Amino acid sequence: MDEISHAWKRLTSFALHVHFCPQTNYTIGDTTTNQCPTGSIALASQADCEVAASSWGVSLGVAGTYAGWPKDCFQYRNGNYYFNQHSTGSGHADARPVCKAVATTTTTTTTTTNIAKVRCQWGPETTGSIAGHNVTSYSGKTLAECKAACDANTLCKSIDFCFLDGACHLGDCQIGRGCDNNNDLAYYNYACETQAHWVVGDASTNQCPTGSLASPRTSD
Repeated sequence: MDEISHAWKRLTSFALHVHFCPQTNYTIGDTTTNQCPTGSIALASQADCEVAASSWGVSLGVAGTYAGWPKDCFQYRNGNYYFNQHSTGSGHADARPVCKAVATTTTTTTTTTNIAKVRCQWGPETTGSIAGHNVTSYSGKTLAECKAACDANTLCKSIDFCFLDGACHLGDCQIGRGCDNNNDLAYYNYACETQAHWVVGDASTNQCPTGSLASPRTSD
């Protein structure tokens, strides 16, 4: 019964294009090839080849140097295993390389983004400024920094900005909406329309984009 079982295993091994041994991680390559199937490596030692042969219940044949047969461990057409010590070897119609499957790993990259809530949507610039309604003032700012300062201050409804020196004034009203324009030609006024919207920051940073704030809540 054991001989019939072993013979059946050898027959099914030879019939399939690539066979995975059910009780091991060995694979049997195709005939006429001298390379292992994708996802497997050669059994480069006689001892490893003998272990593979034992997994099928057969003994390892005589090891030798055979230029016309597959390099390293191979299976002959009758199911016997042999180890070829030739430096290169070659494919043969009556032989199939015996190899060992290697585990594959999958790398998953997780990308995170910063989602921020912006309070102000900025209207068009108006030449001039407001006077007497400043919430706070800054110097040496860029326009983007000035807008960001207003966006972070809930009392701010507009900004007066001077491109010459970076003067930034946050106002508590808007021109035509509680404030008059003093027509100071050195300044430009920008109204903060408080209709919040969302912006998404860069995945490689841990900061919100200029002019936006980190959302304190995840349900908004």
